[in-house]
Amino acid sequence: MFPSAQRLAAACLALSACLQSEVREDNTVPLGLEHVAAAVATDEGVIRRLSGLWPGSNPPPVLREKGQIAWYFGWDTALREAGLDLQALSEGLLIPRPDCRPGLPPPIWTFEVSDDRGDGPISEERVPELSHPSLLATCPTEHLLRPAEEMPPGLAANISVENDCLADPCFGGIELLDGCQARINLDRCVGEEQAIFVDRLGQLCVDGNRECRNTAPENDAILSMVCTVGPEQCRFHLHQPEEALTISLERVRVASPLSEPSIAQRPNRIPYYAFHGGHVPDLAVGKTRIVALTRSSETTTRDCSDEGTPSTLTTVGGTPLQVLTRAEPGLPCLNVLTMDLEDQLYGVYGVYPELYFVRFDAAGAVESTRRIPSSTPLESAAFAPVDLLYEPESDRLVLALHTEQVQGSDRLVVATRDLREVHTSTLTELSISSIRRGKNPDGARRVVVTESTQSLAIWWQPLILAEESGAGLAAPSLRLGLLTSAPFGDGNVLGFFSEARPAFTRSRSGIPGAIAPPQWFFESAADATALAEFEWNEGKKRRLFIAARERGAGRLGRALLAEYGQGPQRRLRPGARVIGEGLVTGGQRDDAGNAWLALPWAGEVIRLDAPAPPP
Repeated sequence: MFPSAQRLAAACLALSACLQSEVREDNTVPLGLEHVAAAVATDEGVIRRLSGLWPGSNPPPVLREKGQIAWYFGWDTALREAGLDLQALSEGLLIPRPDCRPGLPPPIWTFEVSDDRGDGPISEERVPELSHPSLLATCPTEHLLRPAEEMPPGLAANISVENDCLADPCFGGIELLDGCQARINLDRCVGEEQAIFVDRLGQLCVDGNRECRNTAPENDAILSMVCTVGPEQCRFHLHQPEEALTISLERVRVASPLSEPSIAQRPNRIPYYAFHGGHVPDLAVGKTRIVALTRSSETTTRDCSDEGTPSTLTTVGGTPLQVLTRAEPGLPCLNVLTMDLEDQLYGVYGVYPELYFVRFDAAGAVESTRRIPSSTPLESAAFAPVDLLYEPESDRLVLALHTEQVQGSDRLVVATRDLREVHTSTLTELSISSIRRGKNPDGARRVVVTESTQSLAIWWQPLILAEESGAGLAAPSLRLGLLTSAPFGDGNVLGFFSEARPAFTRSRSGIPGAIAPPQWFFESAADATALAEFEWNEGKKRRLFIAARERGAGRLGRALLAEYGQGPQRRLRPGARVIGEGLVTGGQRDDAGNAWLALPWAGEVIRLDAPAPPP
């Protein structure tokens, strides 16, 4: 296959015309090599000339000048076993492997002839990477970057990009150039595009330049790189989403969608009152029934009046998911709902200072009410319900009241289930954005509130009437408000909003004050607003899904769902799924193992069912 006369002529031509000042090196190679090649390099290791591939039984002669180095390379069966086209490789000369382009397998034998160091193997760090022009035109088809038919936000060609230092995702998409090359748009990140290549093993790499360079892949990435962004060095990780979310999703329309929510286009920070606004302001999930609070206006807890639009209690369920019953209790400004362990439904209605707890019967009619005492000396402040939940540990209803008029004066109200005892807490300097269920450092599930002005999440012991007890989890770097929380693994997953970037993080049970560094949706700028938790075998297997509302996307913004990964990394898994439009609330679980979400701006309720993770 390699005629020696032709190859010797080619070698002389390639290795600079056999000048008299050059020294001819004829080297004997070990037995068992199928292919060999040779090169002339400077003492610094810069290749000046390369031969083509020769048979292992007939190594090429090397012509080098004094002070230059002769290098030999040998391969056994590696080229043939790699599936390379040996006929194509036999034509022309080898070349140094360009950055990020396919190359030959590493040689198993090397030899160096040097005036200074003598003869012997090439030191490992000096062995060059070699390629051939024929390798730059093709790559394995099974490793091509394939565009997805339906791409979630921030994804292109099945790739999503994560960064660790920029306030918002800056990935602009991937353009396929040919079978082995793509161009990633990082204009908003580093001010230029980057070329990405697929090598013969299916590995991705980026062309090294003054802006970006390859690094070892991290966080399950298929490619990691460090780029200069202004004065900072930022890490970027390219992810190929895993299999589509294995989750069953059903939806039912319970109210008309909003034409244009008043806060839909806010670029940053979802205000507290948005969580009980829209046409589905709240969702109560019991053991056997699910009741959505629905209405036909966008009235929120902040701007409701006695003349506000009456609310409807809409029960959903069945297969397929559908509206089962509707009841109109005729209460003004019914804003929040909750359900106890016996599927008893409660709510709060009215306008401060005329706020009332209400208990409903099974048909949705009013069974009893109880006025909530006003909080002296702040009777002039307008308090609005933020959240209502039932806490099994204390067998109490817990209500959060918020006012924008007197900073740090929010209140927690607790009531017995029969509504005979209602007490307002004596907490001070508290700004509550939400209350959620969570795990205390002692491992028990308790109520969570947030102290947004002082950047503290406070984990409460059972709120026994007016008693107050709790421990702070300091998060001084977050400056966030809590939107949602769910017990998971060895602690809690917390979803936050912030002025800069949406985030979520986790706390560790048993370690007061331990909050992990914040994470965020890297496929889109989205606020984590609800958590859907599933568990099997008494909690030994768990899956957690984070629902979010994408910022500044379309009329309502897209509603997203992504899975929070298990294992030691505990991080968002790439591959977000679009589940609807607008804000996502809820995330409560019923006795059948389903999780329920509400899309208050879209007027929908969603039922989620997830299969158990593999053993």
